[in-house]
Amino acid sequence: MKIIPTIASLLCFASVGLLVGCGLGAPKATTVGGTVIGLIGTSSVVLMNNSDVLPIHSDGPFHFNTESNARYNITVNAQPDGQTCIVANGSGYTPTDGSSVTNVTVTCSASVRVGGFVSGLLSPATVVLQDNGTDDITVSANGAFTFPIPIPNTLAYAVTIKTQPAGQTCVVTNGSGVADTSNSTVANDVIVTCAGNTVGGTISGLASGATVVLQDNGANDLTVTANGAFTFSGTLTTGAAFAVIVRTQPVGQTCTVTNATGVIDPNNATTGNNNVIVTCV
Repeated sequence: MKIIPTIASLLCFASVGLLVGCGLGAPKATTVGGTVIGLIGTSSVVLMNNSDVLPIHSDGPFHFNTESNARYNITVNAQPDGQTCIVANGSGYTPTDGSSVTNVTVTCSASVRVGGFVSGLLSPATVVLQDNGTDDITVSANGAFTFPIPIPNTLAYAVTIKTQPAGQTCVVTNGSGVADTSNSTVANDVIVTCAGNTVGGTISGLASGATVVLQDNGANDLTVTANGAFTFSGTLTTGAAFAVIVRTQPVGQTCTVTNATGVIDPNNATTGNNNVIVTCV
């Protein structure tokens, strides 16, 4: 006898959404997990699958309880001390037949937290530092600082100024390198030095014994008696304009100013507001 399939039976094969209604049953209990590799000593890593949290204290297999055809997304909720763990094959859907997922791999390796020291920051100013273009930290006082995200051993770090403090310019020394767990000082010797936003530059050609009086913004006078670097007193806020002129020429000479005007730019201090050039002939 020839069996003619019904519309309902055809829909069972055509639509995953009708699996339960076609008699294939409710979701089945299953697990999703894999293996942790490289965890050191008594360190613990805390994994998370969606909202489920699972502390892991040693290398070996792990699993989360879930159900078939369920979305899973395994991430690191808390890193172990001195290490960074990375998840591979951590997201997807569990099989509809109720079989387990076992190919998630969590690999842990030694890591270093990058840090250093800030000096010269005025209260109540703040400076925002950034490591590797993503890890931000706001520093509001002089002293030691440490970025929250650890850098795995042998990987690079690069510390920059993301946001300068108002009225100051901060520069970074020893800001880049490679994380080295065998030398803890490597990742803690970043030096951030902050100073007021000043206007200055260099003067040349001034005759011995001569004096020239410079002026910034029509009010701030500076008497210069020797060739070399000069700096106007006081500081200006970021974005403020400056305009340097020769107020009083030296006897028997004429001094001219190059790069005399501009705007305070803390990200370009060495070639901007501190690059005024005075030439005397």
